[in-house]
Amino acid sequence: MALVLVLAISTWFTMSAALPDLVEAWSLSAGEATWMTSSVQLGFAVGGLSAAALMLADRVDSHVLLASSSLLAALCSAGMLLAEGLWTALPLRFLLGIALAGVYPVALRLVASWTPAERRSRAYGLVIGALTLGSALPYLLRSTALAQWQWVTLAAAVFATTAAIIAIVFVRSGPMVARAPRFRWSDALSGFRDSTARRANLGYFGHMWELYAMWAWLPMLVAATLGDGTPLSAVGWIAVFVFIGLFGAFGALAGGMFASRFGSPRVAAIAMIASGTCALSASLMTTMPDWLVVALLAVWGATVIADSGLFSSVLSGAVCTHCVGTALSMQTAIGFAITVASIQLIPLLAEVAGWGWGPAMAVLAIGPLAGAIAMLGIRPPAGRPGMPPRPHSQRA
Repeated sequence: MALVLVLAISTWFTMSAALPDLVEAWSLSAGEATWMTSSVQLGFAVGGLSAAALMLADRVDSHVLLASSSLLAALCSAGMLLAEGLWTALPLRFLLGIALAGVYPVALRLVASWTPAERRSRAYGLVIGALTLGSALPYLLRSTALAQWQWVTLAAAVFATTAAIIAIVFVRSGPMVARAPRFRWSDALSGFRDSTARRANLGYFGHMWELYAMWAWLPMLVAATLGDGTPLSAVGWIAVFVFIGLFGAFGALAGGMFASRFGSPRVAAIAMIASGTCALSASLMTTMPDWLVVALLAVWGATVIADSGLFSSVLSGAVCTHCVGTALSMQTAIGFAITVASIQLIPLLAEVAGWGWGPAMAVLAIGPLAGAIAMLGIRPPAGRPGMPPRPHSQRA
């Protein structure tokens, strides 16, 4: 399942890796360029809500849904080779986001079907580590073909096709598969009624404000700091892959392991304080020695994703059983909608306000620092540091 996720998610940031070439080839403005990534985020939010409302997880076998979504992602990625400009590319990118909404959430459900509850935070850490590695893979591909962005998107399409084959042949639901709760709009606000659920949502929204904007624009920050403002070389693209993919995968695994011992709210808050501090430090990175920039980017790459699965864990334990599916769907949809705003904002600040990429990305610190405050307000009961108490209606 982790291998499927790495291969299929490789289609997500192909345009971030190709953007320097596309800006020149298609004469894109800063605002237009941001939509190459933001359109995927919107597609993911729409796809996730639509899949929940249509109860696709109950009507279609999970491995079939996963394989079909991976194949659709491959077709969207390959279709970029035929795009002639922004307005032909954006529908493909939006459709790619819809396809990926049938990959990542389904992967979580499949892994949960094989994993006992007491080991699930670690299993989710593995899934999120795979998501991180797959998201960074286009940057590694970019280092091997600096003059050919088409290679990046075509290779990602091949990877996603391979993911579809692996999913249909080898992946199956486990013995602990549960029927997905029926999506009910009346439950949409359930994640905001209870204090713990509300804080988990606020924490997640702050986390999402930072995460995808950092992943999308890190190449620009690396070019401005370690590259002295020149276009990234092969080594620079490899560095971006290492910061996001390798350190990120390590952070995701570590976050899951520490959460099972010290509790999800506490670990999430610590991770957000660390990542928010790194974001603030971005404003000074152009004046730092290279070794310190590398150290900060490594810590940022690990901590920005370490908390990703912990908010869902807290939220699912804080709402009534029949509300879990809707609450998680709403959390994800709002979170990905927020990423559109932060992804759009950073290059505009860097260009319009003349801040430079470091100071512009420092704005991302607002999200995790506010999210950390929300998570620190969660008080787990004695003897159960990992989870908040469930509402009374959920107890046997």
